[in-house]
Amino acid sequence: MLSTCKSMKIFDLINQFLKEFNQAMSDHQLREDKGQKHRHKPNRLSDSEVID
Repeated sequence: MLSTCKSMKIFDLINQFLKEFNQAMSDHQLREDKGQKHRHKPNRLSDSEVID
């Protein structure tokens, strides 16, 4: 069984890792553009496109 001190160290390491990970991943994530209109068209081919 882990002692309280060891488990606290593990949680602290995880916390530090997640802070750095989230900071690094924030540069690679898509951002929501508020105020811009987006298309709401389904991504399907029409019948004429399928026949081609």
